[in-house]
Amino acid sequence: GDIPATIKMQGENNFSDSRMSLLAYYVPSSNLKPLKIFIPESQTTHIHALVSATDQKRLISTALFTGSGLTKLSSNIDLSTLDASIHITHIGSDFQSAIYAEVCKLEKQSLASIYIDLPICDIAAATAYLELEKLGFFFGSWLANFLNHQDILRLQKIYAPFNASKIICA
Repeated sequence: GDIPATIKMQGENNFSDSRMSLLAYYVPSSNLKPLKIFIPESQTTHIHALVSATDQKRLISTALFTGSGLTKLSSNIDLSTLDASIHITHIGSDFQSAIYAEVCKLEKQSLASIYIDLPICDIAAATAYLELEKLGFFFGSWLANFLNHQDILRLQKIYAPFNASKIICA
């Protein structure tokens, strides 16, 4: 992949006159012990299927916890594509207000999309996921061992209109 990481697809034709879909590729990795991940009940069947299909070991909890301390996040905008991303490193007790303020700030830029990387090894991740759904975000991909040997759920919110009849699948 790119260093630093991007969401551009390597080895694929990247056409500048159209919007490409994010394709999730899985690269196996070995785990010494199963990770505990926190996801909402609505996502357990899907995540369990992904975990099983990739022969990963995860302990899945659907418990809803509130974060502690302050939320830590950063964001950036790719001005060439009008895609923004928010990277969350800690889900605090202020998550609802912190993420709302960040999304509102980004939405003023007339974006095509916003991607959020949610650390699902954080005990408050299931609660945060539900808050993000209220803001219009939905599941994009599961990124196993993506950052610091922890799993990430990438959620997305699409603002750009699209014509479903023009979507071409490989």
